[in-house]
Amino acid sequence: MQEQVIMVSSITYALKSQELLQKRGIFSYVEKTPKELSGRSCGYSLIIRDTARYEEAVQLLMSYDIRILRPREGA
Repeated sequence: MQEQVIMVSSITYALKSQELLQKRGIFSYVEKTPKELSGRSCGYSLIIRDTARYEEAVQLLMSYDIRILRPREGA
């Protein structure tokens, strides 16, 4: 199954985001962002399994002012 990644800056935002998504029925899990995606060693990501709801998840988080980080170029 294909998964989508939503990168955030901290574990606090990751857990808050996971809770918001869960309330909307969007399953996700949190893991440390791989360095090759972020270009640095800090940050956390939400992994979305239901790729059909990825855009919905991003829009929901943005509506709650959760800043979504973009993968570095060339990743």
